[in-house]
Parts: sequence; C-alpha cells; structure tokens
Amino acid sequence: MRNRWRWRLLAAAAIAAATGIASYHADRGAPPPHGSSGLVIYQSWVGGALYAEGSRSYLAIAAKSGGRDRFGYVAGDSNDPVYSKRLAPGTYTLRSWQRPCDGNCGFLDAPTERCRRTITLDPRTSAAYTIELTPGRGCRIVPGTPTA
Repeated sequence: MRNRWRWRLLAAAAIAAATGIASYHADRGAPPPHGSSGLVIYQSWVGGALYAEGSRSYLAIAAKSGGRDRFGYVAGDSNDPVYSKRLAPGTYTLRSWQRPCDGNCGFLDAPTERCRRTITLDPRTSAAYTIELTPGRGCRIVPGTPTA
C-alpha cells in the first residue's frame, strides 16, 4: 500500500515537472507581436563615479496604448544589455532610477538619479538606447549603444 502511494506521488511530481517545462518552452517559442520592433537598453556609468556601497537600478517601460514592464537589476558590463525584448510598434515611456545601497544592498535608500524619455518604435525595426548614469548628477536616456 505504501509503495502504491509513493509511485502515485512520484508520477504526479513527474507530470507537474513535465507540464512546467513544456509551458516554459511554449512561452519562449511564442511568435513575437505582429510587426514587432526590437528594443535594447544598456546602462553605462559616466564620469567614473560610483556609489560607495553600490546601488540597484530600476527600469520601467510603459506603452501609451497600455501595458508596462518594470524591474530592478544590478548593472554589470555596459556592453551587456539590461533589457532586450520584441515589442509592438508604438509610443513608449522609458523611466530609470537608482536606489543606492545603505550599508549593504539589503537596505536601499530612496530613489534618486531619475530620468525619462518618450520613444516611438516603428514596425519591424530595432532601436537601442543607453541610460547614462552619473551618481550625484542624474541620468539621461540617449539613443544608441554605450560609447567606450
């Protein structure tokens, strides 16, 4: 009797795992929106200054037609994108801000170094923007990839 329950439990776990893997791959293989555009965003540090205890970066992307994407990240190499996605053509507002670490990154200071930019993505094109961050002096979002 015990072995029968163990086998049932094992079978249920295997089915759940297989379903999760299948749905993950189905989402990843879903076709992009019709006429979609590519958006790639980088972040670079300008002026050599850094936060003494580090910081967490945030990015929000809001479509004029509705829908938004917002997330936090720790920026690494400025040549590596912090965001890369296919989006429907249209107008978007990009917002960026920092939350400096307070002692360690388990505690964050209030948002600072805020900047924003409104962009328009044309059908079937790609666009790249860079968040140029200068701690203590703000940021700006400029077209193109980071300069070396």
